[in-house]
Amino acid sequence: MKKVCLTILCVLCMIICSGCMRFDTTFDIKSDGTVDVSMVYAVMNMDTGDGTDPTEDESYDEAMQELNDQGWTSEKYNEDNYVGFKCSKKGLPLDNLQESLKGAEENMEMNENGLSITKNGNNYVLDWDVLGEEGNAELAGYASYFDTYGGYMRVTIKLPSKPKSSNATSTEDGGKTLIWDLLTLDENIHVEFSLSIWGTIIKWVLIGLAAIVLIIVLIIIIKKVSANKAAQGGMPPQGGFDPNMAQGGYDQGQQYGQGAYDQGQQYGQGAYDQGQQFAQGAYDQGQQFAQGAYDQGQQYAQGAYDQGQQYAQGAYDQGQQYAQQAYDQAQQYAQQAYDQSQQYVDPSQQYAQQQFQDPTNNQ
Repeated sequence: MKKVCLTILCVLCMIICSGCMRFDTTFDIKSDGTVDVSMVYAVMNMDTGDGTDPTEDESYDEAMQELNDQGWTSEKYNEDNYVGFKCSKKGLPLDNLQESLKGAEENMEMNENGLSITKNGNNYVLDWDVLGEEGNAELAGYASYFDTYGGYMRVTIKLPSKPKSSNATSTEDGGKTLIWDLLTLDENIHVEFSLSIWGTIIKWVLIGLAAIVLIIVLIIIIKKVSANKAAQGGMPPQGGFDPNMAQGGYDQGQQYGQGAYDQGQQYGQGAYDQGQQFAQGAYDQGQQFAQGAYDQGQQYAQGAYDQGQQYAQGAYDQGQQYAQQAYDQAQQYAQQAYDQSQQYVDPSQQYAQQQFQDPTNNQ
């Protein structure tokens, strides 16, 4: 097993000597707790012009052979002037994914001890330090270089449903496909997600159905063979046992049972995926309707508020006008009353003055 420092050195030497590289790992996590893994490891073709290619040597064949010996399916990769190999393996147990990847990590120049998966019931936490802290820091300065020459280093995780949280640099498929660009990521890959128990339930239900079908098929085959023997006059004594008949019935029953199980798995997965799709669609449509109702409610509330303000302002202006008119009229009435009272007082004063002065003047 290579150490982390050797991993970093190998990766950087590949970049410097071969020009650029492509590294792509995909984890397709299923609802039943299994994982389909695919990996690509390739470097830029640096043909020297003398018919030799330093990037396409026996090391690829050796790595592919080692992976094949460990149960992987591998083949050469040659696209866009990049050469290398890709490998895949299906049905790996999620709970033991780190152990299952050790051989591939070694041949892919990854940090073989960097992956950890913690399980709590149906909840999972996945952390992965792909190249080590020093490797991430060193590669950060090559992002534009990779982009120029069509290279990349990324990890993709596909989930049956949206995760609780992650530090993915981008997402697809409504947030269920998470992508990490290792050239821009300055921390470990981290994602928290849950797997539905329905995947496990469906799996065991299908196994039970397959067992029942197998038993029924065995009974039918044994009865059919016994009937044929009786018709030909060669039926063994009652209660006798024919090993060949039993083995043939067992093999045929196994075949039918496996076919029923595979078809049940396919139907179960299809039903689960369709249910997930319908649930996501209903959720999205509900969100859309709720947002529309909220926006329309806001619009109606704003309109009612504006109209209320308009009516209140009109009532206030009209009240002010009525108050001013009442005040002016009251002022007018008061002035008239005052003038009239003055008119009533003046004659009396004049009369009193005359009565008071005239006799005195005569005296």
